Amino acid sequence: MAVLEASGPKRVFMHPEALAPKYAIFGQIQRFIGIPFSKVAIEGASLNLGLSKEPIEVMPGVTLTGEVPRVTDFEGLEPNLFCRMDGEMVPDPFLDDQALVVDTPEGAIVLTGCAHSGVVNILKHVLERHKRIRAVVGGTHLGLGDTKRLQPTIEFLDKVAPDRMIFTHCTGAKAAATMMERFQDRFVPSQTGLAMNL
Repeated sequence: MAVLEASGPKRVFMHPEALAPKYAIFGQIQRFIGIPFSKVAIEGASLNLGLSKEPIEVMPGVTLTGEVPRVTDFEGLEPNLFCRMDGEMVPDPFLDDQALVVDTPEGAIVLTGCAHSGVVNILKHVLERHKRIRAVVGGTHLGLGDTKRLQPTIEFLDKVAPDRMIFTHCTGAKAAATMMERFQDRFVPSQTGLAMNL
């Protein structure tokens, strides 16, 4: 909302489940972590609110993936993250987790958020529409100590062979160090303010 207030009304795209009430639960502590604005408020601040589970072209050559199919057996649900669906608190399936794909002549540049649906699931989904992944930028969700995800993720990235892997916040130090050793200069640990030409 702060961005919309600063920039003026813009088109907003999201999966319908992005507005579901979401919570982090640790023992007896329950904290709301969802979007703190109603659909009506977002519609009022935007030019148009596009809710879709399907891929959407947001501008020429730039597409949201839509809902990412879960096809791997190692990228599962997270034990402490929940959402309220039909009045019941259930483990959050993160159906609203999407990535942004920029089409270039050399292949797709994939911009992830936290990759709660799994970075391998995301990239497999992108490869259904694109021949090659040129670069992956964003979170990988490998930094929560879940080591069973790391090795198969690295093996998949090695097979797909992006020119650049620029991984951020939720990748974690151990995963980042392992990838830096494996991928050398193709891997770039990222932080706020990093600027690169791809």
